[in-house]
Amino acid sequence: MFKFLIKIVDILFPKYDHQKIIDGLDKYEIYKKMDIKKRDEVYIICDYSESVIKTLIKQAKYYKNKKAMEIIADCLFGVIQEIALSVQEMQKKNIVISGIPINKNRRDTEEYDHIKLILKYVEKKSLDIDIYKINYKLLYWNKNIKRQSKLKKNERLKNVSGALSVFYPEAIAKNTKYIIIDDIKTTGATLNEAKKILEIAGATDITLVAFATNMQF
Repeated sequence: MFKFLIKIVDILFPKYDHQKIIDGLDKYEIYKKMDIKKRDEVYIICDYSESVIKTLIKQAKYYKNKKAMEIIADCLFGVIQEIALSVQEMQKKNIVISGIPINKNRRDTEEYDHIKLILKYVEKKSLDIDIYKINYKLLYWNKNIKRQSKLKKNERLKNVSGALSVFYPEAIAKNTKYIIIDDIKTTGATLNEAKKILEIAGATDITLVAFATNMQF
């Protein structure tokens, strides 16, 4: 009876095609597409030109699709674990994970920060692991910026230059690896600005990770 009601609701209120794609997606299909590479000092997990990867990011970023965020979190979790275990084994450093924050323009018009929500899913998976912690208040935008997706490379660099700040610079520790997460790398301007501002605050070991890139993969 319940399944029948769901079918009736779907007929009366059809879902967007992209949401249907995510609803029917087996996360192992995404795992098969994972191909971790390093591009311009950023670890990349997937190729944004793959239509399903693009759909995942858009559904997480603009539609608060829970399943999309969970799948992205699963992929990030595996990479974070690999980096963290390597650091613990070789360097014995503390590890802090954080994400690129939502910019002021989006925060004023949207209810949620998709990177923060994705990291919360990562944190749930990490409850039994005491080798790193997630800091949701590491970075913030100190001024409004334009949407990077609408800008050319040089404009992107200028747009984010000096726009990120560290919440508590005095808390930045040298014996700590900072892993900064973003959903997509295009030019790398935002991630590199995050690295720059953390280095100014005193961080000496920073790893950048993006779920996908739309540059040549």
